[in-house]
Amino acid sequence: MNTADTQQSQFFHIELYSREGSESKPSATFVANEAMRVAGSCSHVQNPVKPDVLYGKPFDLVVTEAILRVGAEKDSLGRKIRADKNVLLAGVVSFPCHTERLRENPVQMKRWKAFRMRTLLFLKKKYGTALASVVEHIHDEPYPHLHFAVIDPTRVAQTHLLHDGENARTQATKGKQYAYFEAMKKMQNDFYEQVGMKSGLDRYGPKRQRLTRTEWKERKKTNADLLLARTSADLLRAESMKISNCLEAARQDHALHEAHLKEWQENLEKWHDGVASMDSELWVLETLEEKNPDLVGAVRAAIKEQAGKGEKPSTAPPYTGG
Repeated sequence: MNTADTQQSQFFHIELYSREGSESKPSATFVANEAMRVAGSCSHVQNPVKPDVLYGKPFDLVVTEAILRVGAEKDSLGRKIRADKNVLLAGVVSFPCHTERLRENPVQMKRWKAFRMRTLLFLKKKYGTALASVVEHIHDEPYPHLHFAVIDPTRVAQTHLLHDGENARTQATKGKQYAYFEAMKKMQNDFYEQVGMKSGLDRYGPKRQRLTRTEWKERKKTNADLLLARTSADLLRAESMKISNCLEAARQDHALHEAHLKEWQENLEKWHDGVASMDSELWVLETLEEKNPDLVGAVRAAIKEQAGKGEKPSTAPPYTGG
């Protein structure tokens, strides 16, 4: 079975690290330096490239700050925190497409970006303010992956409780190992439901499921069909949203036109009222002229005289007729 086949299942792994490390596990500082490609900490990478920080602060900086903080903390008996106390929860999430193919294939790059966004949303929802850093390795290793750092924001010495399995084991009164495995299984199931399945990945690899090569290929084809259907559905939703936005814009334009029409109708009514008022005044003037032509003539003369001076008449000539 080639690497391409074995890499179609999800890979989501978390681990706890202390300040001093051990023979079987590196220190938190070493893990941070490896993630940030600090010289001397990434001998397995031929040509190290500094990663992109996708969220929070640089990985090594948050670990340095956590070590400084835990140095000032005390245990329940008022003693300094032991150097072998876990202070960092670190995780790795990998995507099953070779980095060279990723750079050459726009479709695969789009899949990676969608997977990356889903993973970030998952981590933010799961760890909240404890999520301190997420960095992306996409340039110097065979498969693109993310490293993330989780540290308790209130008390570094309690960071181990953010580990699903360790927290379950601590809380359990009996069957502690069973509680550990069940919690870790749930964590993987949650990641699959929120990230892996939506990205066309399997929950388990073929060896874990005891599938034959033919069954595994059929499973891969099914996942690919599901991914295609999900992508098509996403495109349809996007098109539907576009149409909805156009309809909303049309409704807004219609409402604007109705407002303008109402304003025009109101102005027209005011104009009609003005014309009616002018007709009434004209009728009064004509009636007055018939009864007292001298008065009307004097008014017109006064208006003409004042108009020549650029002023309005201050008073009207006295009314002398009936």
